Amino acid sequence: KCENLFIICLFVYEVNIDFLLRYIPEGFDGLAVWRPPFLITSQIEFDDILQSSDLNLVRGEDSFFSAVMSSAGPWKVPFLWQPYPESNGLHMKKFYGWKDFFPRDELNFYWSLAENIAKRDMDGFSEDWSLFLENLREVASFFHVHCLKIANIKSLEKTLLESINM
Repeated sequence: KCENLFIICLFVYEVNIDFLLRYIPEGFDGLAVWRPPFLITSQIEFDDILQSSDLNLVRGEDSFFSAVMSSAGPWKVPFLWQPYPESNGLHMKKFYGWKDFFPRDELNFYWSLAENIAKRDMDGFSEDWSLFLENLREVASFFHVHCLKIANIKSLEKTLLESINM
């Protein structure tokens, strides 16, 4: 019987689940993976699932935004993002644009792992995965601080509305 499960929300396009099952972070005695074949919940229920997990692996832009908010909020849930695949590598431009919101040369093992997942390159990143799990609390704190900054950026819509009201 496991009393302290490490819970992963696995909602990505492509990933080799075998690497997830090899390791769990220190302090946990089991693993639970929620992997829906497609989204079967409302947005509110999906956000609740992300906030209740210990790690989120998400896809696309809508899930990405929810994962940012779960990391920015009091739950401090770290995540990995697999953008929707687009021709000419445009999905990787989105990934690198997101990465530019973060300080350079911090958590290199995380960014290596995240880039491999975004590229769907599942070979040879088990070392980055184990480093990620070993440093999970540090990663969660790092992402909480920086995702909170992202979440607090004024939206284009709000900026336009404010300029109209002047």
